[in-house]
Amino acid sequence: MFKHLYLVIAIVLFASLALTAQHGKILNKDFAIDSYNTVEFDLYGETHYEQWEADYILVETTIKVWDTPKQVFTNYINKGRYYCEIKSNNDKAKVRAVPVERSSLAVRESVVSVVYYPSSFIMSDSKIVRQEPVFSSREEKEK
Repeated sequence: MFKHLYLVIAIVLFASLALTAQHGKILNKDFAIDSYNTVEFDLYGETHYEQWEADYILVETTIKVWDTPKQVFTNYINKGRYYCEIKSNNDKAKVRAVPVERSSLAVRESVVSVVYYPSSFIMSDSKIVRQEPVFSSREEKEK
């Protein structure tokens, strides 16, 4: 009788540990910004900015979720909860979180993005601006 009780307790403890596990993932997305003079950012969660020597933007998003089953976490990833995209208008672009339904979670969630941007840009609020603007051939003819 006690042997079965210990087995049941062990299974319950193991199952509760599996539910309280931390799940995490790092997502990377890069964007070519050759033709943009300004790029604005509107990302989900906490965002940090760092210059680098490459000529494109890299958004590295680190996601951690606690106290949830792995399947729920995988579902959030698959539905695009943490992805970003670029939208442009002439020489301006905006890197933003993909619009998805963001119902509040009953679990702890940490989303931290690091935006690596080219050294030919300078940071201004939540956007980067090219130090020497790029002109289209039409704009150069007008000058």
